[in-house]
Amino acid sequence: MKYGSAVPVFVCLACGVGLVFVCVAGLMLLTGRRRKRRCTNVTVGSVVDYAYTSYNPNSPRTWHAVFAYTANGVQFRRASSYGTTKRQFAVGQRVTVHYDPQDPNVFDIDEVRTGRALRLIFLSVGLGLLVLGLAIWLCLGR
Repeated sequence: MKYGSAVPVFVCLACGVGLVFVCVAGLMLLTGRRRKRRCTNVTVGSVVDYAYTSYNPNSPRTWHAVFAYTANGVQFRRASSYGTTKRQFAVGQRVTVHYDPQDPNVFDIDEVRTGRALRLIFLSVGLGLLVLGLAIWLCLGR
């Protein structure tokens, strides 16, 4: 074997990291499905503000839409768990809010696309690394 131990190390690393990314995408999918099962009550809410985070002064801000909705006669104001570098909604825009009748703080907004996109990115990167690692193992590692 003319490549020494570099090929097995790279293959293990690529496949290991790929597997982690695929598992994260799977956990995101399961969490989203569990939230959808829990959030059975529906109301209309609106985007009332944006909260932002910036972990690094040299990187762009991440905007989190803040939604206001009424559940069980109580007004809630909650920020989205997902942030974007560009504002996805206009302030004042009305949205459909699905919330958990047992815990109205748990909510889901159909119009939020960030979670699906992030899950797809993790899945694509993970599968790509798995395929790359296996292809290198099959072509060079034997």
